[in-house]
Amino acid sequence: MSTCFDIARCTSGFKVYVYPSDSSPATSVLYKKIVDVIRDSPFYTADPTQACLFVPNIDALDRDRLSQDYNKQLPAFSTLAHWNGGKNHLLFGQYLGTWPDYTEDLDYDAGQAIIARASFSASRYRADFDVSIPLLSKDHPEKGGDSPTNRKTFPVHRKYLLSFRGKRYVHGVGSDTRDLLHHIHNGKDVVAVTTCRHGSNWEKLQDERCGHDNALYDRYDYQDLLVNSTFCLVPRGRRLGSFRFLEALQAGCIPVSLSNRYVLPFEEVIDWKQAALSVDEHHLLHVPSEVRSMMSGSAYRVLAMRLQTLFLWDTYFSSVQKVIMATLKVIQDRIQKQSLLVWNSPPGALAVHPDFSLKLSDFPFYRATPSHHTQAPNGYSLVIATSPLTANRTAALIGSLAAAPHLRKVVVLCSDPVILGRTFSQDTASLHVIVHTVEATHLDLWDPSGIETDAVLSVTSALELTRDEVEHGYKVWLSFPEHLIGLATSYGHRWDPVKKQWGHDTSNSGYSLVTGAIFYHRYYGYMMKHRSVPLSAYSDVLCSEVALNVLVSGLTHKPPIRAIKKGGTFSSLHPVDLGACLNSLAAALGYLPLCHSSLILTHLLPGPGL
Repeated sequence: MSTCFDIARCTSGFKVYVYPSDSSPATSVLYKKIVDVIRDSPFYTADPTQACLFVPNIDALDRDRLSQDYNKQLPAFSTLAHWNGGKNHLLFGQYLGTWPDYTEDLDYDAGQAIIARASFSASRYRADFDVSIPLLSKDHPEKGGDSPTNRKTFPVHRKYLLSFRGKRYVHGVGSDTRDLLHHIHNGKDVVAVTTCRHGSNWEKLQDERCGHDNALYDRYDYQDLLVNSTFCLVPRGRRLGSFRFLEALQAGCIPVSLSNRYVLPFEEVIDWKQAALSVDEHHLLHVPSEVRSMMSGSAYRVLAMRLQTLFLWDTYFSSVQKVIMATLKVIQDRIQKQSLLVWNSPPGALAVHPDFSLKLSDFPFYRATPSHHTQAPNGYSLVIATSPLTANRTAALIGSLAAAPHLRKVVVLCSDPVILGRTFSQDTASLHVIVHTVEATHLDLWDPSGIETDAVLSVTSALELTRDEVEHGYKVWLSFPEHLIGLATSYGHRWDPVKKQWGHDTSNSGYSLVTGAIFYHRYYGYMMKHRSVPLSAYSDVLCSEVALNVLVSGLTHKPPIRAIKKGGTFSSLHPVDLGACLNSLAAALGYLPLCHSSLILTHLLPGPGL
């Protein structure tokens, strides 16, 4: 990679520049999604002098001359201002070649650019340089992502052991494998049905089997087969890649790839042996016996593979945004080496920023894993957002925590540090903490700079918290460092199907969001500081707390935990404001990851009569 890529451009960070699109020709729907998600990402820079990687505004996704999206007047990439022979440029592709041979020859000069393309063959793929991506339809969601079509992990044995329903090519590239599929169909636990009924002149090209095949094909529903099959055959089509590969992952159906020399998506970092089978096309007739042997030998392995298909779909493939961010992450990891563990286990590589640390134990997800929990707890820091009106109550709160055994530092944020400084003119040495007075902004609230502890307690309201309550919250956090731990208000929210928007759940049937006083891992503050949530979330302190809830639940798929006694104090977030904040976040992210939770780990404190 070093010979065709200038790594020196990346020493100040991994930033991606997208060429302005004002004067570029019309782009396809899919390519517009690609450049839009890059521009909305933390990787993006508008300054080409700061860029490590460049993405052209020239759409070369579809190079099939028979396609309606084929651009006959493709501009030369060499006309780009920073082309430099293609060094440090990233070109995206989906379709190469056309009828009848569908070769992988580029019909443009890519220079020394990295190619991120679907249907890569091993002979054309440059290892540790190019990136193999999945075949995507123009309807693939831009953000958020489609949910799995079947999240049910049990029973391990689904209705069908193995299935396929799709086109059969009577002749030409890709016809050999699909022409043999009828041999494995038994109409019971193995369903393999095909149709010749595609293309404008299929009737002229049909053979003697087409009538029977078409009738059998019509008896089965494609989606029903996907969600009710344990294994899904993914034979090559005209090209090596197929939409069916991602559709199988989405259905929790273990893909059986029959596509010789095909480089699976992100094969460089994803261990596909954990989630899929790759079988030589010439061994198609042996596939039913092989998967039967797997089912009888180790149901646990089959279940583990199904869980891995759902994890990979959710994490890297359910939206254009995730596919493109994974593509950029592969390139970034070549520069800043990361363990492959982060790619193949939750929460996934997109949740791990190497600029924060290269040590897995510094992240909350792996700190909770015994094999990585090698360091002793180092206490917690208290960050308080206050004002001159609430400064005295803030001072009282700090005073009440003076003897807290695990408190290491206090950071006080206020818009008037002069007034606040007089409030804290007492000798802070007796508190065993350091008090900072700084100008408060909504970004300062999450800034991890100067925080040495992994645990941070953020307080944004004038709360009355006791030392025992705070210490209990810290102990809960030690057991669940990847969660948010709430010590004050919890709000429920729900989807209104009539208004088609999120709002406050007045029934209080679930407490999904914690605000007011939150224990969180310092890494989440880093992500908030670096705009991993939409900029609109920072317009209001309390909305930024909601954004923190959404960020953490989206990364971990785990809810916040309440750790308060009954009758705890409350913050001032109005239900109307809550709905507006949630809808703003959902619109920007494309979905809302946290829907419902009621996990509570309260403690018993001595009181009257106890």
